[in-house]
Amino acid sequence: MRPVFSNLKSSAVSMEHLDTVISGDLAVYNPLDGTSKPYAGGAFTTGRGDVTRSQTADAQGHFEATFPITSTTSSTTRTRTRWT
Repeated sequence: MRPVFSNLKSSAVSMEHLDTVISGDLAVYNPLDGTSKPYAGGAFTTGRGDVTRSQTADAQGHFEATFPITSTTSSTTRTRTRWT
């Protein structure tokens, strides 16, 4: 089993809105039979830099996570996700 992310999006950041919302869909791929199904109600952790958030996907596997953007956030920082 492995996670598959799709429809990933992030909101625009401006001086008035220093947070970004990252959203998408999370599915579980089963390599034994080649099927995928939404990670319905599944818990996972998203992170950006030193900021992490516990998340739960909805019944269709959709999620949204809000992250603060600061002047010290590196432009090369990658968003990471750990699912359980």
